[in-house]
Amino acid sequence: MKPKLKQPREAAQPEKREALWTEREVAAFAQISLSRLRKMRMRGARSDLPFARLGRSVRYRREDVYRWVDAQIVGAVSAPALRSLVSAVRSSSGFTVRELLEIRERLDSTAVMEALAGEPEEPPAPPP
Repeated sequence: MKPKLKQPREAAQPEKREALWTEREVAAFAQISLSRLRKMRMRGARSDLPFARLGRSVRYRREDVYRWVDAQIVGAVSAPALRSLVSAVRSSSGFTVRELLEIRERLDSTAVMEALAGEPEEPPAPPP
């Protein structure tokens, strides 16, 4: 009679996660030098790019890198900030025409359209 072999238990399947990026991959993606990336990491909380230390290795999550790059865009206005600005402009008569034109020049027209989407359009004010 043959001895019965134990059936291996099914291992718990780990949650599917995206692979982590190495320092070199992040530096290449962001088009910065490896030493610059390391200096940013050494600054600690000021760099705003989260990382994981696995033993002596440093790894980055892809979504964190994308979020960090998006946050580096100069002149970008987040949708909540833009909605707040639009509400302030609508409710306040303290802005001069020059200030309103400067604000308009600084904002991306597509961002304005996204912020205004779904809001009821106010009728134009009658001329004085």
